[in-house]
Amino acid sequence: MKRFMIPVILVALALPSVTAARWIKDKVSMPLSVEFSHYTHLEAVGKNCPSCHNGIYNILPEKNPDFTMEQMEKGKACGACHNGSKAFSVKGDCVTCHQVSDVAIANPSAPALFSHEVHTGMFGCGECHPDLYAPDASKNPAVTMDQMGDGESCGACHDGDTAFGVSDDCSSCHPTREIAIANPVAPASFSHEAHTGMFGCGECHPDLFVPDVSKNPAVTMDQMGDGESCGACHDGDTAFGVADDCSSCHPTPELKIESDAGPVAFSHEVHTGMFGCGECHPDLFAPDQSKNPLATMEQMAEGESCGACHDGDTAFSVGEDCETCHEM
Repeated sequence: MKRFMIPVILVALALPSVTAARWIKDKVSMPLSVEFSHYTHLEAVGKNCPSCHNGIYNILPEKNPDFTMEQMEKGKACGACHNGSKAFSVKGDCVTCHQVSDVAIANPSAPALFSHEVHTGMFGCGECHPDLYAPDASKNPAVTMDQMGDGESCGACHDGDTAFGVSDDCSSCHPTREIAIANPVAPASFSHEAHTGMFGCGECHPDLFVPDVSKNPAVTMDQMGDGESCGACHDGDTAFGVADDCSSCHPTPELKIESDAGPVAFSHEVHTGMFGCGECHPDLFAPDQSKNPLATMEQMAEGESCGACHDGDTAFSVGEDCETCHEM
């Protein structure tokens, strides 16, 4: 009985290592990383480790030298099996082994997003790499739109013939975003989507606005009224005038005013539905809420603040029903 103990123990000890090996994933550092799955290969060769070890690869990863694609094509390393006969050729589809990802191109004026998935779905990797772009993205120099227009970089294909031209629609490559314009008096929200749906990018950029929003100076409503900035189009003819309806650009918040008699909730929506902004601002209330002093009920009854309209004639009187405004 003792004669069979040692072989059984050896098999039991060997099984965990084989099972673990099936799940090992080696990551190789390259311009485009390669993920090697032991599990996939063990299944393909019938869990026969000697198919690779130690003839093609040393079982100790650190003892394996680096190989180039040219060497693999000549039968070295992966190419010993991946020759188009035993398994797909190393010269086939790069993305079978090399993981590609979307490339975010940093640009302070107009960042761009490049989708590998879209392009590899239509073209082979060799149509861009390495002649147009080095596989290592960090080694590709920045190019200008003018250079692309002359056929360099993206412009080699994006010429208006092979693919859409680089000057056709900026937003095809450069994501546009909603712009929140900080202003302590009346912050504004600018929708690129609304504007690019009606006009081309070149109608605003770069003559009216430089693409890098941080380099556009602030302008006053008076300057816009004279045709600067937004006022170049928002003149009441090409588009609504800058003085027409403030809430078209400036979001109006609901206001909550603290009071000893109970907080007051002021609805801009209710009031702008009946009156123009100019009927209250800036004569009755400064647009910057922090600059409006609190008024007493007595002052309102004398026509100040809310009492200018809430006099029992234009609107209900401030002295009628406290609960209309105050949360009791």
